[in-house]
Amino acid sequence: MKEQGYQKVFVEVLEDNKTCSFYEYYEAKLYDTVQIKIGGKILNERIYVWDNVDEVLTKLSNVKLIEEKVQ
Repeated sequence: MKEQGYQKVFVEVLEDNKTCSFYEYYEAKLYDTVQIKIGGKILNERIYVWDNVDEVLTKLSNVKLIEEKVQ
């Protein structure tokens, strides 16, 4: 990612989605909450950001290493 010029990582996730806790656990910051319409229903969408690509990649690669050791 960084080689392609990215400095930050943003993810958009529906507020009711349980993966919000995953992003929060890995220290993504809540950037904004917006309302979107899907199938005629208004839903809240959270936008999370990691300010440093290297940090998020390191955190997530550490998860992969732990999973490999467990298997």
